[in-house]
Amino acid sequence: DYYGNKNTTQTDQYGNTTGTAKTTTDYYGNKNTTQTDQYGNTTGTAKTTTDYYGNKNTTQTDQYGNTTGTAKTTTDYYGNVKTTYYDQYGNVK
Repeated sequence: DYYGNKNTTQTDQYGNTTGTAKTTTDYYGNKNTTQTDQYGNTTGTAKTTTDYYGNKNTTQTDQYGNTTGTAKTTTDYYGNVKTTYYDQYGNVK
């Protein structure tokens, strides 16, 4: 939309909606994604924040608000991008 928010609708082969994802971007450039099933129930969320250095942190949660995983993306001095994934316990995947 006008504000840069994204809405994604997933459908099956018959055209039935199976889920949606809505991504909003706040004033600071942080992104929030909410995933819902075909009944409108929230099935998970993802929140991405960008720090002063341009590094991104994404936290995924389930419908109960429990963290299911995180991803940290860093860019080094040479412009190389590295993403590290962690499980809900903080272990590297």
